Amino acid sequence: MRKLYVLLIPIFLVYVGCTSGTSDSIDSEIEEPIGEHSIPKDDESSVYFTYYANETTTDSDNWIIIHDQSGNLLDFSSYEQGETLIFEQLNSNLEKVVSLNVTKSSHFSSNIDLNNFYTYVNIQKGAVWNLASTEESGINYSFSEVSNPIKKPSLINEKTIQNNITVSNIPGIKKYNITSPSTGVISADFNKNESSTLSLLDITLETDITYIIYVGDLQGNQKYLFFGGEESNPNLEFDYNDFLEFDNLIETNLPSNSYLFTVSRGYQNATALGRGYEMTVELDFGQPVLSQLGYISGFESYSTNFQITLDDYSYGYLDVGQIPTQIVIRDRPMFSVTNPSLNEFKFETNQEYKWSESLWEYSNRPENITYSVTRWSILNAKGLYSTIGSLPEEIVNKYPSLEIQKLSYNKTVLNITDETYQDFIDRSFVELQNRAFPYLFEYIVMPVD
Repeated sequence: MRKLYVLLIPIFLVYVGCTSGTSDSIDSEIEEPIGEHSIPKDDESSVYFTYYANETTTDSDNWIIIHDQSGNLLDFSSYEQGETLIFEQLNSNLEKVVSLNVTKSSHFSSNIDLNNFYTYVNIQKGAVWNLASTEESGINYSFSEVSNPIKKPSLINEKTIQNNITVSNIPGIKKYNITSPSTGVISADFNKNESSTLSLLDITLETDITYIIYVGDLQGNQKYLFFGGEESNPNLEFDYNDFLEFDNLIETNLPSNSYLFTVSRGYQNATALGRGYEMTVELDFGQPVLSQLGYISGFESYSTNFQITLDDYSYGYLDVGQIPTQIVIRDRPMFSVTNPSLNEFKFETNQEYKWSESLWEYSNRPENITYSVTRWSILNAKGLYSTIGSLPEEIVNKYPSLEIQKLSYNKTVLNITDETYQDFIDRSFVELQNRAFPYLFEYIVMPVD
């Protein structure tokens, strides 16, 4: 049983970072919630989960699905932004419930059907969840939903102008990036160019904010310049010799790899990070041998995002709050999956870790039919396994493109820092006003063999 309340609360844009679980034979194993048919007399009810839906739901259908630790369905509900879901059951139905498996799902449909499931395993009875906005935190803490690092501009000021931007005297262009905290990335390119001049036409800028342009040249230098849009001067001309060198430069020698993505950011507010200024960005599929992350002094806070794909695993490093002294790429651990099924997943590893996220995927690309993708992630503490229950019939019938039975195991991410699973849950969904910085997060990604 659940109660739904619509509250007059502030609306925030949020990243939906949850996980979800189900059995491999989901279409044939449909469940009804416990306690739907019998209500003993003198049996009181208790609230076992509360969810404040702050995230934007305009473009998607969104659901909360709750199972117990054995995979028994307790209840489920769709929701819209601004609603509060209160899940309660008779105490007699909760006697054997030790913990909850909370699943959040979102379903998008346009030219593609996108179904995302996230299941958080071993959640305490009585938990109260809220969600923070990635616009507020500036950080994406889930691995399975990785967005394109080249973001589209999001202009917030109606007073915009078209500028032509020229940077001369560059000893060959390796990459460039123009960004601001208000708009995100305005323009960027990571393809090498032998030209000595960067020419950009009809770049939309706002007149009352400051941008940063970052250029990496073919001699290995990286420089930056702050500038603003000028309504009276539509042609902005800069000399690369006037660009500034970074105050700090963190260099990392790279082993054999197929992909490198890094970004260093500076924030003017240490408690409400937002997008920040992107100081340096590396996006390289050409087997780079050296990473160079630059930092500008004077910001209140910093973040470093470092991701590299090696021969048979990946390594990631996220540092929020301070400038790192070095980045050490961890060795590949022993890792083997003993049960790849979604509903009873298990693995073994010699790597010390605190919690993990495992991902299953299926995509269907038939000709002349809507392309569909289904992703399912399960997050769990080290050594704690739980049966992932079946989906409710209503959800299975509503989204025929799910094809849960065709999901295949894709990868597992191991969190190798000291943050516990409960700390992660609290930071992500509970203690939204008390996020602790600095924050260090290291992880190893083990793909399917």
